[in-house]
Amino acid sequence: YQTDLSLLEFAKTYQKNEKYIGRLFKQEVGMSYSEYALEQKLSHAKSMIKNSNERIINIALECGFNNISYFNRSFKKKYGISPTEYRARKRAGLR
Repeated sequence: YQTDLSLLEFAKTYQKNEKYIGRLFKQEVGMSYSEYALEQKLSHAKSMIKNSNERIINIALECGFNNISYFNRSFKKKYGISPTEYRARKRAGLR
């Protein structure tokens, strides 16, 4: 989660064109590589927020977000609630 693996790195590893790898990925997974990577990071962050007392900024950093504003916006866009609100609701036993 902390490391941003790019399609270029995958392409080099498999000695293929970056755009070709991107198209294959989207065909197989149903979303672009960058969408998938963001989804995985947010899912991991959500789990950490729910199951730990770690500060949200530290969770964001640990999940590979270098910008807390971007993390907050992305989390709210995905889950409809800010990370702080999500933690408060989970602690209160709400959905």
